[in-house]
Amino acid sequence: MDNAPDKPGTTRARRPGPTFTSARFTHFSMSSALTSLMPTRIGHEPATVLKGVHKTYRLDAVDVPVIRGIDVLVRPAAFTVLLGPSGSGKTTLLNLIGGIDRPDQGSVQVAGQDLGTLDDDALAAFRGEHIGFIFQNFNLLPVLDAYENIEYPLVLAGLAPRRRAQRVERLLKAVGLADRARNKPGELSGGQRQRVAIARALARKPRLVIADEPTANLDSQTGTAILQLMRQMQARYRISFLFSSHDPGLIGSADDLIFLRDGQIRQIRRRTLPGEASAPSSRLSTA
Repeated sequence: MDNAPDKPGTTRARRPGPTFTSARFTHFSMSSALTSLMPTRIGHEPATVLKGVHKTYRLDAVDVPVIRGIDVLVRPAAFTVLLGPSGSGKTTLLNLIGGIDRPDQGSVQVAGQDLGTLDDDALAAFRGEHIGFIFQNFNLLPVLDAYENIEYPLVLAGLAPRRRAQRVERLLKAVGLADRARNKPGELSGGQRQRVAIARALARKPRLVIADEPTANLDSQTGTAILQLMRQMQARYRISFLFSSHDPGLIGSADDLIFLRDGQIRQIRRRTLPGEASAPSSRLSTA
């Protein structure tokens, strides 16, 4: 149960791998022609646009290319999952989109803003306002209770106390923790901590929420409950969610799947969303 305390020393059973049916998704391979970038819905700009993005890290005396010329669009108000083996570049790509790292070449746009035009202070301010993060290990402040953890980004943003209280109380109710507001992280189960983390990520009404393996440290039942909650929050607040994951449940519920290998996009599968005649191509013209 999600509200039950974690049981140390338990081992989760291996879950079966995901299956995909062609009826749900439109497929795009690396050989697909690049198409011009167009909004996927009237009045909605893409959550993220990457054009010609490269990233290389230096390991001792060796340059290690991690991201190799990625062009991709992340749709607005969609549930998008990055897939790929370890070392494929998933976490690096999330860091670039989240403004935590910068590309060596190419451009990264989030909510219409080219992150490369921002200095470090402006980038941090933009990230705080427009991007929410959900972490595998929750990253809650242990000295603060659930209410205060959710409130903290609003304090940093300078929101008035009354408005902070209204928003935090609304989020606590939305994630089912109204009765746990004054519990600190050490008094919450893993699923409850992740619920607090989701509410915190949504506190400033971001355009994009990024999560790196958000269900990896949860048992299957709790992971399923968290997945359902994230889907509900995504639909309610019309926010784009971008994940990396190997969780079959998360993958199976995705609107878009982006497959990475060796720092390149190998395939994209998109599902037609409500209001769309067909799933749009994610390929961009770099001209």
